[in-house]
Amino acid sequence: LLLRTPPPNSSSSPPPPNSSSSFSSSSSSSSSSSSPSLLGSRHEGRRTPMTEEFAPKDVLLGTSTGGLLMCMCLAIVMAGKDKVLTTLITLAFIFAIIVIRSLVPNSHNREKSRCKRMQTSKGLLPGRTGWSVAAVYYGKTKKYDEWYRGATSAINKKRTTEAVEITRLGITGDEQSRKSHGGPGRALLHYASEHYEEIADWYKEKESVKDGEAFLKQLKPPGFGENISTSCGMTEHTVCIGDIYMLGTSVIQVSQPRAPCFHLNHQFKTKRRGSLISNLVELRQMSGWLYRVLKPGKFQAGDDFILLRRPLPELPVSFVHRMVSAEIFYLEDVKEIADCKLLDDKWRKYARERIKNGNKPVSMAVRLLGKEGQCRYTEPGAKYVKPEQRTHHVRS
Repeated sequence: LLLRTPPPNSSSSPPPPNSSSSFSSSSSSSSSSSSPSLLGSRHEGRRTPMTEEFAPKDVLLGTSTGGLLMCMCLAIVMAGKDKVLTTLITLAFIFAIIVIRSLVPNSHNREKSRCKRMQTSKGLLPGRTGWSVAAVYYGKTKKYDEWYRGATSAINKKRTTEAVEITRLGITGDEQSRKSHGGPGRALLHYASEHYEEIADWYKEKESVKDGEAFLKQLKPPGFGENISTSCGMTEHTVCIGDIYMLGTSVIQVSQPRAPCFHLNHQFKTKRRGSLISNLVELRQMSGWLYRVLKPGKFQAGDDFILLRRPLPELPVSFVHRMVSAEIFYLEDVKEIADCKLLDDKWRKYARERIKNGNKPVSMAVRLLGKEGQCRYTEPGAKYVKPEQRTHHVRS
C-alpha cells in the first residue's frame, strides 16, 4: 500500500472519443493527408494514465513514508510508558510525513490535476458551442515616438462590421510591426472582453495607477490589439490547444497562447514597476490566444464558433501559458507540452528550455520589461536592472 502498487493493465483500452464532424468527414482525404499533425491524429483517444506504471517519485514517496513509520514505531517502543513523549513523537512524525507528501508530487496528484483541467472542456462536443464573435478588428502599423525612440506597433486597431477575408497569414489589410508578431502560427489574435473588467477591478483594488480614470477608459476592446473579441465565456480556461473551429466559411485552429510583451505597458501607460500590465496578464494567464488558418475564408461579427474537433482537452491555453512562469510544475506535463505537435514551436522551445534548466521557470524579463532604452516604466531615479540580474521568474 505504501508503494501504491499500480492496478493491473486492462486488456481493452477505452474507445476514442467520437470525432465525427463536417470538417473531418468531408475533407479528411485532403486535409489529413496534407497536414496530419495539425489535425492531431496521434493525440486522439484517451491516453493511458501515468498511475498505471511505477513512477520514480511514487517509489521515493512510498519508501520515505514507510521509513518514517518504522522509525516512529521504534521511537514509541523506546519511549515506553511515557505518554507525553509518545504523543510528541507521534505528532512529529505525522508532521514529517505530511511535509514529504507535499514536497514530492506523485503521479496520482498529477492525474487529479489533469482531470480537473479536463472538467472545463469535458462537456464540449463537436458542434455549436454557443460562442460567437462580438467584434472584429484590424489595423495598420504606426510609429509611437512617445513610447521609445523608433517604436512601431499595430496594436491600435479599428472595428469593422463588414465581413473580412482571412488568408494563412491573417486578415487581409491587418499589419504587424515585427516579423515575430505575425506568421502562419499567429494569424489571428483572440481576446476575451471579460478580462478588461477583471483587470480594472484589480487596479481599482491596488490603486497603483497614476491618472486612474484615463487608464480605466482605455481598458476596452481592442486595447490588447486583438482581431477577435468575444464576451460569451470563451476564455483561456475553456479553449484548448489544437481546437479546430469553423468560423464563417473559414476553418481555424488554436495554435498557442499569446505571449504579452512590454508594448502593453506603453499602450496602457502603466509605469510603476508593481503595476505593469504585462506582468499581471502573464501571471493570471489573461493574455489571449492565437490561431492558425487551416482553410481561408470570410467571417464577420455575429458568426458562431462551431467546434469541429478537440484533440487535446487536457491542454487548456491557460495551462500551457502557466508552464512558463510557474514555480511548481510537473516535469511530465512539461515534457508533454514540449512534444505537442499542435503547439507552436515557440512554446515548445520554452518547454524544452525549462526541462534543460532542471524544471525551473523560464526567464521572461526581456519580453515583459523590454531591453535597456525601451522601458520608461520605472520610478524616477530608479536604476535599470539588466535582464541577467533580474529574478528568474515573473513577480507582480
